Amino acid sequence: SAPRCHLNKQLLGVRVLKGEPAELSCTVSKEDVTGTWFKDGLKLTSMDGVVFEKEGLVHKLIINKVEDIHAGKYRFEGGDIKTEASIFVEDPPQVDKVLLKNLTSVPTVAKAGQKVQIKIPFEGRLPIRAMWLKDKMELVDDTRIRVDNTETFTMLSISSSERKDCGDYKVRLKNDSGVVEINLKLLVLDKPQPPAGPIKIVQSSVNDVTIQWKPPKDDGGKPLQRYVVERQQVGKSDWVTLGETPRTCTTFTTNKVEQDMSYYFRVRAVNAEGTSDALESDEVKAVGKASPGAPDAPEVVSTSKDSITISWKAPRKTGSSRIVGYIVQKRKKGTMTWLPVNNAPVSDKKLKITNLKKGLQYEFRVAAVNDAGIGDASGPSQPAFARDSTKTLGPVQDLKVSSSDSSSVTLTWKTPETKNGSDVKGYEVEVRPSTSLNWTKCTTLPLEMTTYTVKGLQAKETYFFRVRPLNDSGPGEAIELEACMEAAPPVVSPRFLIDDMVKSFLLIKAGDTIRVNIPFEASPDPVVTWLKDGLLLPNQAAITTKDGTTQLLIAAAEFTDSGTYTIELQNGLGKRETFSFQVQVTDIPQSPGPIHLEENVPNTVTVIWEPSASERWESHLYYTVLKRESEKGMWRVVGDLIYNNKFTFTQLIPGRDYYFRVVAKNCLGASGPSETVKPWRIQKTKGK
Repeated sequence: SAPRCHLNKQLLGVRVLKGEPAELSCTVSKEDVTGTWFKDGLKLTSMDGVVFEKEGLVHKLIINKVEDIHAGKYRFEGGDIKTEASIFVEDPPQVDKVLLKNLTSVPTVAKAGQKVQIKIPFEGRLPIRAMWLKDKMELVDDTRIRVDNTETFTMLSISSSERKDCGDYKVRLKNDSGVVEINLKLLVLDKPQPPAGPIKIVQSSVNDVTIQWKPPKDDGGKPLQRYVVERQQVGKSDWVTLGETPRTCTTFTTNKVEQDMSYYFRVRAVNAEGTSDALESDEVKAVGKASPGAPDAPEVVSTSKDSITISWKAPRKTGSSRIVGYIVQKRKKGTMTWLPVNNAPVSDKKLKITNLKKGLQYEFRVAAVNDAGIGDASGPSQPAFARDSTKTLGPVQDLKVSSSDSSSVTLTWKTPETKNGSDVKGYEVEVRPSTSLNWTKCTTLPLEMTTYTVKGLQAKETYFFRVRPLNDSGPGEAIELEACMEAAPPVVSPRFLIDDMVKSFLLIKAGDTIRVNIPFEASPDPVVTWLKDGLLLPNQAAITTKDGTTQLLIAAAEFTDSGTYTIELQNGLGKRETFSFQVQVTDIPQSPGPIHLEENVPNTVTVIWEPSASERWESHLYYTVLKRESEKGMWRVVGDLIYNNKFTFTQLIPGRDYYFRVVAKNCLGASGPSETVKPWRIQKTKGK
């Protein structure tokens, strides 16, 4: 409906958008009253686009389509009524809707090095100030970037685009009637950056060298496809291509090396746009053969009248190649001679030594074997007698299933009843399916805890579990338990559980905490990825995903945290779901700059001030102008919702002093004031 102004109510006026209808009306006391309309002091008899109507006691002035010529002060006179009001024509900046949709819905894509031009035509009351911003900062001309502004369009030109030009851009068009903002996204594609270094040497032996690196910090805007690995022998100029790895693999092993030779390695990343520069390693030497280091002293597991079982751990230093087995030696306590137990290396790290003499005390040591030969021997074990243990262990107590799902079972139990609980050296857990009679050990070494989770089980299958205690004399009595696995949960495609608690737009005060919880459901558990403006989140953002909820936490919000946040859910079946929301970080505006006063029209004063620094990051900033007529008088608002940086005050009385103050405002509050230093006065003119 058209904006209306009822003159009888003594309203100051009505603001109308250009092109919209408007209506002024006045109610008189008698029907036979003939009214007259005036505009800017002149009697109106006819005017383009203006219609006069009378309905009973109501006299109307109707404008079907408001233009600039219709702005002004209107007065109605009829009978004993004489009243007036004003029409202010607002003509804010406007951009074609089709062009606006194309610019905001689809990113502008360019390849690195290409010229980028984004032109935005506009309409509206002049002058229109156009401003381009990136990351909340106004763009200024330099050797590559130029902003051209005319009375009909604004255009951003980038002579040679680079990856750093990617991001969110904002175009702000502003005049006396209002402000329009356009959000754009620019994506520049390029070859990747070099892989992140340094190149680490994971293993260097006589036969092969394994290197490792990190993915590049910037993939160029396109997914990586692969890595290319090359090698150069020290002293030669040629680089030899060794092979490629998929994008998910950042290690490479080559056997194209010779003993005691030195090499350089380099790695390049490849995407659809090209190949990156190379990341080069320091000098790497293919070492000669080296035997393993000494393991720790072996431990005695159990004893009997003619045998002793020992176990050990692999040495910390494996030498120049992998360990192929172990040599075990024995000796009687008190003697110096070590005798071999096995002639061929054993691959297991546990061995039962038989044919011992009952009642004698023995010591044992172990040496690892690789391609270079037998390594250093360990220290001797604790002495052990070859005799039956006098302490036999009974079964564990209270064996039960504490929890289970479709693929695992957690068992718990209590120690067996013994005269001394320290006799128990550990526990052994075994499992077998109901379709087999063969038991399988779940661990290679004894368990120290009285709980264990068996994983990798099949859904809806029945299994048998047994647990037995261990001490120096060997395994104790076993106890069994039967358990049926749950059915696998149904496959649920990932989706977000969005309700009224999840908002699509958040307004955050700078310095406050940003905490956003997004609930979802999916089975199996999805991979959750957070993005900001299409890129991975910065380091100050903490992400936690647990029990069907993923949380974003930023302890102290900064202006750079404003933007579009996107959560991606993707499961192993290829199903993908996304959800996005906007975050705007703002703050109470900073004060406007200094004020100066001008008399552009006689008997008026124009208040002009420097813009608040907050205009760079606050899109909904406006100004309020106040005045007082003495140094200690009350401040009164004379102008509000001002989107530019000047205001003209007309109701001046000659001979009085006027002080002015300007404050900047947004949705969070008002800034401190900026005030005039000296008063403004229009001198009285004395009569003749």
